[in-house]
Amino acid sequence: MQSNANQLIGKESEIRNWFWSEFYKQWFRGYLENFKEANEKFILLSDNFQWKGMTLKKDQFLLGQSPYIMVGSTDYINAMNNKDKEYLNMLYPQIIADPEMPVVCKNIFKRLVYKVNGLQDNIINSFTKYDPNELQAIEYVNMLNLGHKPTSIFSNPNADLFTYWLYIQKADDSKEKDEVLGLLNQALIKL
Repeated sequence: MQSNANQLIGKESEIRNWFWSEFYKQWFRGYLENFKEANEKFILLSDNFQWKGMTLKKDQFLLGQSPYIMVGSTDYINAMNNKDKEYLNMLYPQIIADPEMPVVCKNIFKRLVYKVNGLQDNIINSFTKYDPNELQAIEYVNMLNLGHKPTSIFSNPNADLFTYWLYIQKADDSKEKDEVLGLLNQALIKL
């Protein structure tokens, strides 16, 4: 009897997950069909535990592909998130103690661990402030996202080019980004 009950519950769960997945795919299709050509939409994307905003037009969506939709019970998804959080917390002492690890990498990892443990951005920034090279790199990323190629990137002889290289990888894909990353790669190889 217990086996039959478990099979029934499992089948109900499978049908429910299938339903929600199909529902969101249908919603997405309807959303795109009613998206006027001239309109722009501001969307928030979750990217490596950070929120990133971007404005998109209809032709920037991949219409031939359905969005990635994760469907599951809240308990299951929370368990997956907790597993990731536990793993990052376990790695934290090793990463911080590693003498070969660049300081910028340690700071990025600290912020990630604080974020997955539920701390707000303003509290995280008070614990792990952005150093001047990180702040400059963030400005370069913003410039690249606006379509401008930063010309002053190599003007400071004391700049940490590795930090720039790390952050600029997060910029939106563009010809300017590829050019800057190529120049940074060459400079880092020379160093």
